[in-house]
Amino acid sequence: MEKLKVLHISTVRNYPQGIEKQLKFECSASRNLKGVQWDMVVFHCKEGVGGDFERRLPGPFRGLLGSRLYTWLYLISVRKQYDFIVQRYLPFDPFQIIFGWLFKNRITVHHGKELEELLLVKEGWRGRLAASMERWIGRVCRRQKKGVIGVTREIADYQVSEGRTNRIVGVYPNGIDLEAVDVLPDHRSGTINAAFVCGQFSRWHGLDKLLFQIKEESNKELLSTIKLHLIGNINNNDLKEIATINAHKEIVKVHGHLSGKVYRDVLAACDFGIGSLAMERQGLTEACTLKVREYLALGLPVFSGHKDTALPNDFEFYRVSMPTLRNLIDFGTTMKKVTRVKVREHSCFCITKASALEKVVTDLKSLKRGGEQA
Repeated sequence: MEKLKVLHISTVRNYPQGIEKQLKFECSASRNLKGVQWDMVVFHCKEGVGGDFERRLPGPFRGLLGSRLYTWLYLISVRKQYDFIVQRYLPFDPFQIIFGWLFKNRITVHHGKELEELLLVKEGWRGRLAASMERWIGRVCRRQKKGVIGVTREIADYQVSEGRTNRIVGVYPNGIDLEAVDVLPDHRSGTINAAFVCGQFSRWHGLDKLLFQIKEESNKELLSTIKLHLIGNINNNDLKEIATINAHKEIVKVHGHLSGKVYRDVLAACDFGIGSLAMERQGLTEACTLKVREYLALGLPVFSGHKDTALPNDFEFYRVSMPTLRNLIDFGTTMKKVTRVKVREHSCFCITKASALEKVVTDLKSLKRGGEQA
């Protein structure tokens, strides 16, 4: 039987660590696929990154438009070698209109609601203009591609509702390589400790919501039972709120960026991790963040503000609730009774990159068979 040949291509100029991890997990998982040639390429501007599938953009092509143009020129050169080209979608890409018609086998992967994100990132008339142009580009290009893959079903459905596709190929949530993450030791104490980890705390992470709840809590005894550990970059407004909260007692511990043993030591003392608490600011009600998968693989239960697309609704180690202090304490108290190993073992079936990739391959094989029959 002839192999299915797929190219997964991404262009991420700044190449953040989260995306880098996802692609490396995917590369590892792809080696075990049977009957499939799954090739990967990511173009970026970052120095010092040199995996087999990672390629630094040439100097003249490192700008916003240049990187997009270079990607299309590369795709044109290889398009006949593959059954499908699976491309991470780049919003605001005018070259789609020029080059997209050359492809009969292109599928775009969407990681968010692009129109709503543009309105969030670019305020005022600039955001409205960018979203309007992106809406037009997306609708023109719907006729060029085979369909879309969303990292969540909600995102895939959104592409249909906005007229940007008429076919959903499948859902490809983020996942993790369990061999790359060791379960945490258990250094928990009587106090409830919660970790909130972000590379850069942004509006959709909802740290301000949590700080507001702590600041407004008048029950001093309740406040004394919990400690919040913040790992990552925090904006100045939130740092001011934290200083006010900690005026009499340190309830919120700011660690900054951590890695290696120091990072694991902080998490080892925690009862649970906190996921994003304000995804609605991106127009989303569900997600599949790498952070949640890392927490669960480490053996940390998760308190979050949104549904996870890959987890059952009744999954006991993933609580979706309002981030009130009482809800956090209730969850932490319950999770103290659960071992790290149990959390990890019960999570394995739905957080691995290998299982997510296998489902996408099944969807692509089905799409190919349908095309051949037609």
